[in-house]
Amino acid sequence: MNERKRHVILTAKEIFLEKGFTSSSIQNIIDEGGISKGTFYNYFSSKNEFLIEYMTFIAQDEQLRRNKLLIGEDITDKSIFAKQILIRIDMYREYTLLPIFEFAVHSEDPILKKFIQKRYIKELNWLRERLVDLYGEEARAFTLDCAVIIVGIIQHMIYTWKASPNTTTEQIEAFKLVQYVVRRIDVIIEDLISSKDILLDSHILHKENAVKKVDLLQDIKQIQDKLSSCLSDQQKEYLTFIYRELQDGIGKPFILHSVIDSLQKSINKKPQLFDVQTLTIDINSYLNKQDEQ
Repeated sequence: MNERKRHVILTAKEIFLEKGFTSSSIQNIIDEGGISKGTFYNYFSSKNEFLIEYMTFIAQDEQLRRNKLLIGEDITDKSIFAKQILIRIDMYREYTLLPIFEFAVHSEDPILKKFIQKRYIKELNWLRERLVDLYGEEARAFTLDCAVIIVGIIQHMIYTWKASPNTTTEQIEAFKLVQYVVRRIDVIIEDLISSKDILLDSHILHKENAVKKVDLLQDIKQIQDKLSSCLSDQQKEYLTFIYRELQDGIGKPFILHSVIDSLQKSINKKPQLFDVQTLTIDINSYLNKQDEQ
């Protein structure tokens, strides 16, 4: 995303926070962003296309924040999982997402509705994979039920909190809520495994969030172009090697893992290379899936 489009999206974020989504207009964004109406519609052909770009930007930001929490950490740490879930709740508040989702759901635009549906499926699939990280492969068959339960508990707890006339604060304590949900899942998933009780067949969802080789190759090229001046010669060699291995077929996975590990260690203290850190997480995820197959 170019910097001008990013500026428009971040301007909209601040306007939605200040005025509320339903009270904001495209003209507000144009005026506050210091751009012309023609420029806005050159970037986004319609209001709904803008909302899709807005939510795509948020989804990418959410993924980056979640991935960052895992760098150098144990993927089985449930406190990290709780913090990753909390990020979504924080994003809802930070980007005024709830009224936007409600608008999209009731919209007559099939593309906008489809986008919301795919975003929901991606979140369920992300939760499923993280539950497997936490509870092992024996839990995989039950993770879709658990993912839906997690989303449902969070949504209805927040709704009940807001609807109650006896609450003393406007917002429920989000991290306390997430920790509660993780404790409940501990009990639920153990019971599901022992009873072998499954309601939803995991095959009803497409794994649209699965990391694909073509996307990784594209990401490597983009990073090499975008961060060329920030990368050392050694880091450039690492990325080139990884690219060729992925493109030609992984001959020796243990060597590729070793190169990725070396690349990660070389950038740990360089915040400007956070895109590279995120890329290495995605590549490792892809390699782990190949190992399973």
